[in-house]
Amino acid sequence: MRSLFSKKPIILLTCISILFAFSIGVNANTLDDGNYVASAEGYGGELKVEVKVESGELIEISIIDHEETERIAETPFERIPAQIIERQSTEDIEMVTGATMTSEALVEAVDKALEKASPSLELKDGDYQGAAEGYGGELKVEVKVESGELIEISIIDHEETERIAETPFKRIPAQIIENQSTEDIEMVTGATMTSEALIDAVDDALDKAIK
Repeated sequence: MRSLFSKKPIILLTCISILFAFSIGVNANTLDDGNYVASAEGYGGELKVEVKVESGELIEISIIDHEETERIAETPFERIPAQIIERQSTEDIEMVTGATMTSEALVEAVDKALEKASPSLELKDGDYQGAAEGYGGELKVEVKVESGELIEISIIDHEETERIAETPFKRIPAQIIENQSTEDIEMVTGATMTSEALIDAVDDALDKAIK
């Protein structure tokens, strides 16, 4: 793959645009066409990207603003977008050693942009159960959907320590219902595994509610 950076260190203006355009044989039309902008916090400050979707596929990722150190950011700015476009996904992207925060910020910014391009999923009314592995064992939930909206989350069985689970059991469902999403949920410090298991279990239940 041809490098889009000079071999020598260079100083760029505040706004840079690094374009990755590929033709990939991905048939799943899962994204709405258009250009979408989003940002995430990098090592040096805000990192902003723009993604382009055509025919339901991600075809371009541009870094349009950042505060990262050029010599450190050069490699992740080249490799991360290429991986994402090749896979058509931000999952399981290989971080660049020595530039982990920049790599993660870039993935997060692209992820947020792609969320804006994702068609809204409709939920079927009803009650649905889901489960995930928590700190102490299986954690099971039931979700209730009415008029296409998630209105209730109940923990119906678990093996977590009560005093540790008490806070996530209160906060996590409230956040999910308020956001109508399991994305960007704030974990409870000291109960991360329980928090993550609860989110995974809700995701498992909501998968069954998708039309």
